[in-house]
Amino acid sequence: MNGWRVLDIEEELLMRRIIALCIAAVLVFCVAACGSQKEENEITQSSGTKTSAAESQGLGTENSAAVKRTLPEPEYGDMRIQFAWDDKEMIVRLIDNEAAKNLLSRLPLSLNFEDYRGRQKTGVVPDGLDTGNVPEECDCFAGDMNYYAPWDMLTFFYKDFGYAPDLTPLGVIESGLEYLEEIDGGSTVTIDLIR
Repeated sequence: MNGWRVLDIEEELLMRRIIALCIAAVLVFCVAACGSQKEENEITQSSGTKTSAAESQGLGTENSAAVKRTLPEPEYGDMRIQFAWDDKEMIVRLIDNEAAKNLLSRLPLSLNFEDYRGRQKTGVVPDGLDTGNVPEECDCFAGDMNYYAPWDMLTFFYKDFGYAPDLTPLGVIESGLEYLEEIDGGSTVTIDLIR
């Protein structure tokens, strides 16, 4: 009887190991399937790629082929603003939305920009911007100007980034993108309407 009982315990341990291995195999399969489904969805969703400001100015970006547009292309208006510091200048064409109009109403402005995570320049807008009902999401490419409401920050990307759920699109750099990376913590940037 004792031998039979030992055999039952050994069988039970073996059965538990087999069940644990099956569960682990199913989990690995699910994770692998979800990963490939995500890549397939990203490819399917990206109906096209945007030519970023960097590409259109002949600068290129290191990962532009990997970043795809997931949202519709913004509608740009006719308004342009100038960013000037030291002997440098950037011209930005604004998107036709309430947030960009609010920025226009605040001009002229002087901001200090700093590098953020090696991909964008940010400057705090005093008292922030009213974004109205503009969606706080966009696809971010080199040369794009956006607004991050939680920190009242105006941002410029100098590297392609992709989808960002918390940024409000404001415009795109039309000229002077090559100077963007040169803005440092000591640069006071004057922003004004082009008249």
